[in-house]
Amino acid sequence: MAATSVYERVTQLLQDKEAQAALSIKEGNHLTEQLATAIQRLTEKIREDPDGRDKWTQHKARGEALAKQWAACMRKLRLVKEHEGLVAKAPGATKPQEKAPHVAVNQSLKRTQQILRQEMDRAGHVQARLVEGKSHLKQSNDSYTELDAELSRTRKLLTELQLQANKDRIWIGAGVALLSISVTIIVVERLPVLGFFLSYIY
Repeated sequence: MAATSVYERVTQLLQDKEAQAALSIKEGNHLTEQLATAIQRLTEKIREDPDGRDKWTQHKARGEALAKQWAACMRKLRLVKEHEGLVAKAPGATKPQEKAPHVAVNQSLKRTQQILRQEMDRAGHVQARLVEGKSHLKQSNDSYTELDAELSRTRKLLTELQLQANKDRIWIGAGVALLSISVTIIVVERLPVLGFFLSYIY
């Protein structure tokens, strides 16, 4: 089937609601494939025929627009067929009313809205948990910062205490040395023998 005939067929179906209702899913899928094939051939024509590029580009643009409209029509048709199948299988099913397709579409939209609300609620819970976790992390960071500052002050104090202890040891060592010298001198002067030797020497 040529691209023009496919375009005309799809355009006619898009304008005729009764023809759409009588169309089967298989026929609709077949038309979708024909549209895709026609668009692909036009793409090849654009490459093969540079002189007629504008004409083929216009045909391709028309085909792509029809393909989008037909895809939306097929989605609606699938919903209608699905609804009709469910109604036919239901116990005590009666002949569907003329507005059944609209009811099916509305029900599908309601289900979609319900799913979206559930996802939004779930996203809200996740966001709340993330905010709570961020708050806990900030508190932990503040605690670690305070602890680090306290450790720095403690290290500084220990360093000062160590320096003071070293100074104290030096002073104590010097005092002990002076005391030892003084005691030695006193002992030497007090002992008679040592005094004798000292007097003999001097």
